[in-house]
Amino acid sequence: MKLIWISNNILFMLLSFRYVLADRDRDEGLEGFSTVRKGILEKTFTVQFNGTEELAKQCLESQGFKFEKKIAGNIYRVTKEGISPVKSIDDMAQQLMNSPGKLCTSVLNLWRETIEDRATRSAIPERSKRQTLDDAQWNEQWYLNDAHSPSMGVATAWTKGYSGAGIKIMVVDDGLETTHTDLSNNYLSHLGYDVFTDTTNPTPDPSTDSHGTSCAGIIAAEDNTECVIGIAYGSKIGGVRLIASTGATTSQEAEALVYKKDEIDIYSNSWGAPDDGQTIAPISTIQEQALIDGTTNGRNGLGAIYSWAAGNGGYEDDDCNYDGYANSPYTIAVTSLQTSSAPADYSEPCSALMCATYGGDYNDDFIATTDVSNGCTTTFVGTSAACPVASGIFALVLESKPSLTWRDIQHIIVETANNDLHSSHDFYLNGAQKKVSTTAGFGLLDADAMITKAASWTTVPERLSCESQQVLIFYDWKIKLYGTSTDPLATKEDDNVNVGAIVGGVVGGVAVVGGVVAVVGYVVMGNKATASVAPTTS
Repeated sequence: MKLIWISNNILFMLLSFRYVLADRDRDEGLEGFSTVRKGILEKTFTVQFNGTEELAKQCLESQGFKFEKKIAGNIYRVTKEGISPVKSIDDMAQQLMNSPGKLCTSVLNLWRETIEDRATRSAIPERSKRQTLDDAQWNEQWYLNDAHSPSMGVATAWTKGYSGAGIKIMVVDDGLETTHTDLSNNYLSHLGYDVFTDTTNPTPDPSTDSHGTSCAGIIAAEDNTECVIGIAYGSKIGGVRLIASTGATTSQEAEALVYKKDEIDIYSNSWGAPDDGQTIAPISTIQEQALIDGTTNGRNGLGAIYSWAAGNGGYEDDDCNYDGYANSPYTIAVTSLQTSSAPADYSEPCSALMCATYGGDYNDDFIATTDVSNGCTTTFVGTSAACPVASGIFALVLESKPSLTWRDIQHIIVETANNDLHSSHDFYLNGAQKKVSTTAGFGLLDADAMITKAASWTTVPERLSCESQQVLIFYDWKIKLYGTSTDPLATKEDDNVNVGAIVGGVVGGVAVVGGVVAVVGYVVMGNKATASVAPTTS
């Protein structure tokens, strides 16, 4: 029992150390970049300021910073020449906050700009192309045909007159071929942006970047005789070029997530941290503030919808809980199913999954969509495909009832998603007596069911977050976390814990952790002395 307790503590410390390293890398990770790129990063910073944009500008400029732009919420990008790359960012933040004149007392955080490690979530990098594919060729778009069971209800929604008209979707990806004959009429040029060039042209390099164009076709390919038909073929799309070999910075990533937030209804994101089963990628305050800004102020206060590909790391035993974006309450994590409705072989299980759509699989049918060079592919696959399928469905639902909030969409998913799926899913009843699974979320999206439910839907309250002071208690070889006496998970035994026991437990716990550190030191240093770790009770 003692060994298990010590092992758990070591694991806890290692995980904590991993997050410390992640934060350090976020602030200081400039190695491996070109001299020019590194020079730009070394002088670029992101600031969080509790006040108006004008006050933030006054503060920063008074201390020699050049104000670049507002990123999201109370986050700003600035530059300053002559800063040593080895200067502590904490020291810089303290100097800024304590600067004369008290203009900068409202500075909350200062970060050094760095590059995020991101990849698209298409499971097959090389895809065959076809120059012709009639919209009516349903054998290639099986996932939209209501004859396929279980159905996602898209064709039924079309017959009721819904096409996504009036809805605008931003494809945040590696770019968008704006001149594609099956996309050009649905593309709005003022909704294009390239974070690297700071221009309104998101056109990708066709020799390397086709992913975003394929995602866009699933959503909004036109109703014509070219290539395919998009789920929301009547919607309008924009594109942000964010994913590239050069890598976007943290603030550029945040900027992309709120670009044109006053106009955009849905942000479709088929990318994320590497799906290697080894990367824990929490999102930073900067990125989270962008999501908060979008869901709070986007769509004139109704909140933007963020659909997110849950990841393709199934072969690597990856878990989408490790992805800070998929695990955020502000996003809708979408996973992928095979034609049988079983989980795709590459899909990642996790408790963060909200829903599933069809995304194809290696030894199964694929997804047909647009490709670069005015082309068409019939072998697109991955949660990269499942995510824009969800985005298109959300567009149909928003067209049917534009007043839905971002939280309404999440609740309607819970109420309508189809959980009558392949037996390999692990559906169970949660605390709200709703069926949920770590392999399909609440189930397969059903556009027609969502539209029907939305017709009589009453807007849910704003998101409520409750916090209380908590005490970490060590006793009887267990670690328990206690909140208030109204904690729904608390037991009668928990209510009887006294202050003496708490203090004794904490002190004892610290002593044991100290002993574990001694053991680790012994192993590392090769010390022949025997380390003693005594059991602790309270």
